[in-house]
Amino acid sequence: MKKRILFIGVILIASVAFGIWRGSVRIPLVELFFPENKEIIYIRVARIILSIFAGAGLATSGVALQAVLKNPLAEPYLLGTSSGAGLGTAIAITLGLGAIYLPFAAFPVNR
Repeated sequence: MKKRILFIGVILIASVAFGIWRGSVRIPLVELFFPENKEIIYIRVARIILSIFAGAGLATSGVALQAVLKNPLAEPYLLGTSSGAGLGTAIAITLGLGAIYLPFAAFPVNR
């Protein structure tokens, strides 16, 4: 078990380094460790950290959905979560609120 966690940690660190290095503008490897233009590094690091949190959130919600339903093949379409998010998004776009409120409208709330 410890070997798996270590392996996943190494893969995560390698993908973070690759994500910082590779982009629309390539950064030399030396500049990763001694950056001259710190704004590009900060923007890329923020994007990578946000993607890590988004992936962790999706994984957590998927595991919770599978645990509640006691079904290892459970998906968001089973309870209508994806359909509710699509409906909220469509209503926000129709009302012209898509620019500001679209992420909040796509968040399904069961009432």
